[in-house]
Amino acid sequence: MAEAALRNDDLAEAEVECAPKVLELVLQACRGRVDACVGHYIALALDRRGRRPGQPGARSLALTGV
Repeated sequence: MAEAALRNDDLAEAEVECAPKVLELVLQACRGRVDACVGHYIALALDRRGRRPGQPGARSLALTGV
């Protein structure tokens, strides 16, 4: 669900801002059990950041999860 929100360019930033927080919570709550997914989460955050360079809020939120 977070991936779909982060990859959808048609969604407003307000609609996407919860997705990085969900990823952050998963990483914090499931330490050791999601290690295989960390690379994918980082790629999602950086991909969103790269596609929306004019959105400073999206950058900071995407990197918060990382």
